[in-house]
Amino acid sequence: MRRTRAALSSEQLRIQGLQAPVEVRRHPAARRMTLRVSRSRRAVIVTLPMQCDLNQAGTFLSHHLDWVRRHLGALPKPVPFEDGAVIPLRGRMHTLRFLPQAERGEIGIVRCPEKLPQLVVPGFREEASRYLSQWLVEQARRDLV
Repeated sequence: MRRTRAALSSEQLRIQGLQAPVEVRRHPAARRMTLRVSRSRRAVIVTLPMQCDLNQAGTFLSHHLDWVRRHLGALPKPVPFEDGAVIPLRGRMHTLRFLPQAERGEIGIVRCPEKLPQLVVPGFREEASRYLSQWLVEQARRDLV
């Protein structure tokens, strides 16, 4: 089934004592309320049938608040995207290093004795994030083939 923007409507909901954003989505194909925690956005998403109202979503979420808190608490802490951050790559931790003086070049891994390997990204942090994201996707594709 394909989702279209016109078919979905989205609203925000605030639940006292819950620090994560709550997004309520109405979907025409939904037959019951569902609940999930988005790992990438660290948000709670409640999907409702079109005929349900926001009060029902709040009640549904309140009944499952312990479940939501458990899942939010199990999410890994976000890693700041900055020089010196430690990120996993292929099951090993790597230290992220930006080389602002290098305008363009290849992203590379530098092995360091008695230290974590370094993932070296040319360019300033602002443009390096896009460059590194593309490189990581390319590496994942290569690993999966």
